[in-house]
Amino acid sequence: MKRSKFLSVVSIASITVFSFAMSGCSLLPKEQADAGIAVVTVPKDIPNVLYAVTKGDIKQVIQGVGRVTGIQDSELTFTQSRRLAVLNVKVGDRVTKGDLLAELDDQGQKEAAEQAEINLERTQIQLNQAEEKANNKLDSYDKQLLDLNIQSAQVAYDDAESHLSGLDMVASFSGVVLQVNGKVGQQVDAGKTLIQLTDPSGVALKVPFTKDDSKGLKAGLKAICLLSSAPTNAITATLTSVPDFSNMQPSVTSSDPNAQSVDTVLADATFKFDKELSPNTIGDSVDVTVVVAEHDHVMELPTNAVRQMGNSSFVIVYNGLQKKEVQVTTGLTSSTMTEIVKGLSVGDKVVGK
Repeated sequence: MKRSKFLSVVSIASITVFSFAMSGCSLLPKEQADAGIAVVTVPKDIPNVLYAVTKGDIKQVIQGVGRVTGIQDSELTFTQSRRLAVLNVKVGDRVTKGDLLAELDDQGQKEAAEQAEINLERTQIQLNQAEEKANNKLDSYDKQLLDLNIQSAQVAYDDAESHLSGLDMVASFSGVVLQVNGKVGQQVDAGKTLIQLTDPSGVALKVPFTKDDSKGLKAGLKAICLLSSAPTNAITATLTSVPDFSNMQPSVTSSDPNAQSVDTVLADATFKFDKELSPNTIGDSVDVTVVVAEHDHVMELPTNAVRQMGNSSFVIVYNGLQKKEVQVTTGLTSSTMTEIVKGLSVGDKVVGK
């Protein structure tokens, strides 16, 4: 499936289209003409298609492509780039929280950390011995030197431990391994997903959106979903959490430092299916249509008949004798239809573009 996100709309309405005669052919697609839509010939001096203002229902929707996940879903990564030394799981394995899944090559740093710990203990013992011999009246200079030895050993130990942190990958929850992207001996890049883990005790739906695409989303909205495993069986889901862009930076599409940033960063919206799905659907791709607004039985007109002049909308009305520009107030807009709030009446004939 194509993974593009865009603002789109669906309109439910009957459109009466008037077209001029050209060699006995309609400007409408054949399937529309065959469907019984009325086609009326207008005078030859009218060079455009005419549309009639009608009543209908308009839905404004946001569409996206998501994926079925477990109720918990995690893409596990390392914070360092190193050779993969241990890999204890494969796709389909069940794991328990705390299980060691993978481990990077420590490059001898475990031994270095152990030696640093020994040195730290040794310097502490040296200080204790010196204080005992001096009956806790150790010369201040000697005391300072021993304290500095301890501090130096502590720094070395902390540094050795820091190089070891993040070498082990453990399961943060009990679940099933969905994906493994590496083999023992291969180089693993920091931040790149090595293992994808999911909790199959329940399923959810995650759909990535850009900030612009997600405008209008709010918890509680309904979505119509088509799963890749059942593309003809539409099911519904409820939006439970909207995308969070608070900690994300927009990406830049040009290396030019003066280029404006383009907000193409994606964040997930989470949906809950309105009926229970099998864990076997985890990983399925899902086409999602979210209805963000809906107006029923309103005046509407094909969108390509509405023109713009600055911030104003207008249409060209044809009364059978002449054309006239009329300013209109619009409401919801779909990919095919625009709601007319003010300026026209049902039955008015409007010139298309």
